[in-house]
Amino acid sequence: MVNLIRGGYKAQRHRKFMSFLQELDAEFSDLPLYTSIRWLSAGKVLKHFFELRKKILSFFEEQLSDSTETFQAQLRSTKFLSGLAFLADMTNYLNVLNLSLQGKEQSISHLMGHVEGFRSKLVLFTDGLQKSDLTHFTFCRVIKEKYPDADFTQFVNNMTSLSDEFRCRFADFQKLKSPLALFNNPMQVSINTQPQEMQLELCELQNDPFLLSKKMKNPENFWKYVSNERFPILKDSAVKLYSMFGSAYICECAFSVMNDVKSKNRNKLGNNALHDCLRMATRK
Repeated sequence: MVNLIRGGYKAQRHRKFMSFLQELDAEFSDLPLYTSIRWLSAGKVLKHFFELRKKILSFFEEQLSDSTETFQAQLRSTKFLSGLAFLADMTNYLNVLNLSLQGKEQSISHLMGHVEGFRSKLVLFTDGLQKSDLTHFTFCRVIKEKYPDADFTQFVNNMTSLSDEFRCRFADFQKLKSPLALFNNPMQVSINTQPQEMQLELCELQNDPFLLSKKMKNPENFWKYVSNERFPILKDSAVKLYSMFGSAYICECAFSVMNDVKSKNRNKLGNNALHDCLRMATRK
């Protein structure tokens, strides 16, 4: 439907649609076109399409009545609108997760927390759908109010599949839980649950008066106060965890950074200087 309105060589139809929305004083002035190379694009298209669904139906009825009979029937169908609402809600949640995984100054601990938090949300969403509780589904609630017979329990299997995908994709997280527990809360972690080679150093660490005064610091700052000489094994473990890349964000943004660094005004920048500039610009 989006492609019919503004895809390909449909500039005139697209202008008519924007004028139509302006006349109706719609919430959005246009309908974005999906493009796979722009991240978050699908979520934005679905959100705009859902909010404009009534306006799109009216546009089809008035401007394209002969060639859009199938689309008009879908936009009046409870089943189609229920699926659209569910897809828009879940894509929006996935976009929020995607955004939370981006940016600098995030350790593997932060990113693991975001993913594990989302997995807990999936359990909550699945339980809600099984009970027809749409508290956390904004768009689904809109459809349910309009069509009381709309059945959203049909999407429970989709939620289960999504949960399984997350469980398989992030299966390695289970191996990191114990090391991260030590990294995040070394003064309170149970010594018996940690590797034997760390236990003696942990006994010293948890009873050090100076480090006890620093235990309220966040992990990244706390480990700066831990001596390499007194706690070599613990310090080495913490440095390894903190240096892990939780996502490929820094690698992906390096191309954009390079374009900014090596602009037309700095076209004589040598490879060594460019490497140093890139390293500074993309550091955690």
